[in-house]
Amino acid sequence: MWRHVVAVGKIIAEQSSRFWRYASLAAGAAALANKTLGKALFEGYEGFSAYWAVLPIVGLVGVALYRKVVDLEARISSKLEILTGSGDPFELEERDPTKLEVTYRRLLRIGVRNCGNETLAGCCVELTEMPGSRNAYLPIRLKLRHDNPPDVLNTSHIQEFDLRPGQTEYVDVANLNEANEQSEIRLCYATQGHRNLNYANVIPRGTYSMVIRAYGRNGSPAEATLKLWVDGNSRLRLDWPR
Repeated sequence: MWRHVVAVGKIIAEQSSRFWRYASLAAGAAALANKTLGKALFEGYEGFSAYWAVLPIVGLVGVALYRKVVDLEARISSKLEILTGSGDPFELEERDPTKLEVTYRRLLRIGVRNCGNETLAGCCVELTEMPGSRNAYLPIRLKLRHDNPPDVLNTSHIQEFDLRPGQTEYVDVANLNEANEQSEIRLCYATQGHRNLNYANVIPRGTYSMVIRAYGRNGSPAEATLKLWVDGNSRLRLDWPR
C-alpha cells in the first residue's frame, strides 16, 4: 500500500512548488513511518494505515489549487482605472502671448492607471461612443500626451503602451480655442500624422456624452461615460455626468 502513497507524493512533488513539495513528502514519510516508530517505542502499538498519508497530501493539493484559482481570478480581473481631474496634467492651458490673462487653447485629458500588481502590455484608449453626435469614425483611438508626430508621410501616433503597477498614463481627449467664439471642439484622435485631415475630428460647441474604454492585452477593459461640454464662460470641460 505504501507504493500508492509514494506514487501520489511523487506527482505532488512534480507539480507543486518547493514548499508544497517538501511538505507533501514530509507528510507521507510521517504517515509511513508511524508503524515502525510506534512499534519501537510502544509495546503492542500497531500504528495507523499508510493510506492516512493521502489525507494531508489531498489537503495540500486543495490549498495549491485554491491559490491557483485566486491567482487566475486576479489576472483576469480588471486592473485599469480611468481618472479625471482639474489642473495639470488633466488640463493644459495655452495662453495668448499678447494677452497672458486670456486662455488661447484648453486641452483636456484623462488618466489611465494600472491598479494591479502586474505590468499591463499593449494598452490603448478608445473613444467608442458619442450618443447624439454624427461621428462616423467610432470606435477610434485617442492619442497619448506629448505624442505629436510631424504631419508628414511615414509618421504615426503611438498606438499601444505598457503600464507598470501603479503607473498612470495620460491621454488627450479634446481641445478648444476658447478665445475664438466661432471655434469648434477638436477631438484628439491617434490617427496617422499625414492622414489627420482625412478624419473629421471637429464637432460644434455643445454638450456631449462620451464612452471611453481602456484596454490591455491581459485583464478586462475599463469603461467610463464622461460629459464633454462648453460652459457659459466659453470654457471647455470634461467630467463625470452628475
